[in-house]
This record gives sequence, structure tokens and C-alpha cells, in this order.
Amino acid sequence: MVVVGLGGVGSHAATMLVRNGVGRVRLIDFDQVTVSSLNRHSNATREDVGLPKTQVLRSFLLRICPFCDIEVRESLFSEANAAELLDGSPDFVLDCIDNIDTKVALLRYCKENNIRVMSAMGAGAKSDPSKIIVGDISETQADPLSKAVRVRLRKCGIEAGIPTVFSLEVPKVKLIPLEEEQAKQALEFQLIPDFRIRILPVLGPLPAMFGDAMATYVLQALCGYEVPLTAQKAQSELAKRMFQQFHMKERDTFKQDPKNVPFDLADVSFILEEIWRYRSPLSRQVNHLTLERWDRSKPSTLDNVVVLTVPEAKKHAALASLEEYPPEVRAFIEAKFRELHELDAWRR
Repeated sequence: MVVVGLGGVGSHAATMLVRNGVGRVRLIDFDQVTVSSLNRHSNATREDVGLPKTQVLRSFLLRICPFCDIEVRESLFSEANAAELLDGSPDFVLDCIDNIDTKVALLRYCKENNIRVMSAMGAGAKSDPSKIIVGDISETQADPLSKAVRVRLRKCGIEAGIPTVFSLEVPKVKLIPLEEEQAKQALEFQLIPDFRIRILPVLGPLPAMFGDAMATYVLQALCGYEVPLTAQKAQSELAKRMFQQFHMKERDTFKQDPKNVPFDLADVSFILEEIWRYRSPLSRQVNHLTLERWDRSKPSTLDNVVVLTVPEAKKHAALASLEEYPPEVRAFIEAKFRELHELDAWRR
């Protein structure tokens, strides 16, 4: 078993693998424990700050399972040393890297050499544990890291076939800006070339959950039981029903070819959950919901669709103008459309 990257995700994954009987583990990481990582690391303490993550984790794991064969490689993974770091025909490789170039290199090497690999996407800027999914890499969404990885792997001819843990939650925070002095001399604060300088806020429990999800999947796979990785986008029956009804409405009311509706079921799930929160913006009701064009004179686009109750939708269709709504209602809905544009840029 090989775990590459021993931060919040990798340290927890490795810990649970060893605690649950994996007898031989190789730990790979080039970095040292920092104060900022103490909110998410599985075992590091303040006394460990400045020490190699590999050695700190190995010492901790041997106190749990002294008979476990734990090998460490204090090294940065790259295409140049891939064969050396992954030698010995490992049963599984866990990709817990947060750098895009290194991550893609690892996944590509494993796929090209028929090594079983599981990948973790971004746990930073996430806060909702109910949105964590284990699925195929082709199903990942709502995460800038997964988007970048998919694009680069596709150029290598890899589109699917990698089990992945990811979150459907759309990030609502961004990279912490550099201080003025750091911005002036940014390269001096970059410990590794091409690695991110700025910090992405991380809520400690989420990386731990990603790591535990990876360990759970791998342990089951080693026992011959693999969790199915198809159709796990968590699209609710409500979203499917509303999407189908909207297609029929476009066809019957607006005489539009449903095939020309410029969004899909994943988009509907996104606006229902992230924008409208499964509630009508007019009444806050959650029952008997339907999708409706906001401005019926304009095409059906994501930023022209609202969630209304069925009675509200009927009244909406009979309006002569949107001006019949109170100004605060129109302002609220327009603000939601602006929010949609901001979040949509993150999730693709």
C-alpha cells in the first residue's frame, strides 16, 4: 500500500489503513509539519512542527501496530522518480496530493502501468460533510481542482476509471490573499517551484473525512467488495422530476425543442440546492415545487429560471410584467442570479 501526500487527507487515510490491518505501507511526502497543518493532521503535535511528515506519521503508526512494515520516502513525487517511488507492485496507491501537476503525473503513471489508484480531490473551502461522494473521476464536479485534473488527464487519453473522493459542495471561499510584502516578493515565499503560494482555507474535519472515505473504499476493495462507482452524483428524485416537467413545459408552452434547453440534470440539481435551497423565493415554501422562466420573454437559461410552487407558477405565467412583483422580491432574485454566476465559475 502506498500513500502519496501526508497532509490532512493522506495522514488520516494511512492511519485508518494501519489501524484496520494493512501490514505493509509506504509513506511518501517531501514536506514538514507546519503549525497551519495542525488543524487537520491525524497525529502531529506542536512538538512535531518542522519535522518530516513521513517520520512523524511512521513513529505514530508504529505505536499502534509495531509489527507493521512502514517504509518512508521523503521525496516529492514526479515523473522522473515515479518508477522508484512506486516499485514493488503495490496493491493500491492513494493519491492525496493537492498540487495539480504532481497529481496528474501520479494518476497518469498508475493508469499507464496498471496500478490500482484512488484519488482525493479538493477538501479545502468545503464545510458540508453530507456532500462527500465516492465516485468515478468522470463524475467529479463543483471543485476547481477536479476540473483541472480532468482536463489534463483527458489530454492523456484518460477520462474515467479512477475511484475518487470529492465533494459536491460549491466552494464559497477563495485563496487567502498574500500580504503586501509577500505579494511584492512572491517567489521568495514559494518553497517548491510551481506550487501554490497562497493558502486555501481548510476546515479540519473535512480532509479527515476524505481520508477516511478513501481508507474505507480501499479496505473493501482489498477484501473483494468494491463500492459501485456509477450514478453517484446525488441527483435527487425531485430534481429529476422537475427537470422532466420543465422539458415538457418548454415544449408545450414555449414550443421549444427540449433538446435545446441549455442545461442538464446536474445543472438543475445545482440551482435547486445551491441557489434556491429547495425553496420558493416568493413564499419560502418547500412543497409542490416546479421550475419556471423568470422573464418569460427570454430564453430558458440557468440565470432565467426560478423555483416556484405550482400555484405560484400559474400566477407568474399570467403576469403582464415582472414589475408587478415588489421591488424587494425582484432585487432578491436578481441577487441570486448574480450568485449563480459566481458559483458556476467554481463548479465547472
